[in-house]
Amino acid sequence: MFGNRVSVRAFGIAQGMVLVLIVVSLIVFRRRQKNLAQNAATNFDSMNVHAAIRRANAARTMSRVEPAPPKSAAEAKPEEKAAPQLESALPSWSTEALPHEILGIAANSPPVAVEAAFKKLLKKYHPDRFAAAGKGYQKRAHHVVLLIQAARDKMIGKK
Repeated sequence: MFGNRVSVRAFGIAQGMVLVLIVVSLIVFRRRQKNLAQNAATNFDSMNVHAAIRRANAARTMSRVEPAPPKSAAEAKPEEKAAPQLESALPSWSTEALPHEILGIAANSPPVAVEAAFKKLLKKYHPDRFAAAGKGYQKRAHHVVLLIQAARDKMIGKK
């Protein structure tokens, strides 16, 4: 007698939980659509929604500008805001750069220091860290990693 009431009650609770889950997922989906719609460059027909979200988040992260210090009331004038200039997060090393300058260590550093500097830079500039920024950044990060590897090989004597 009581077992039937308990199972009916448990079933009702489970139905309520499923309903809450559906509502929350609908809210999240609508919020994502709203965020993507705000990005003028987003076209739902031509790209994956998840890729569009990653691009929008990467653009938002890269375009953040430090807030200016507050001005006094006398100095406050309405100014036109210029579009923020995006600087590359990747260094502009070339193959002509000296290996110890690329690795950021002294020219006569021991192999242990060379390996430590290599690992630190590899973590910083690994292409997977730039996946959200797009294929161009990933390709550039790959070339930076190749330069770092070549610098390490020259410093420890490998060919």
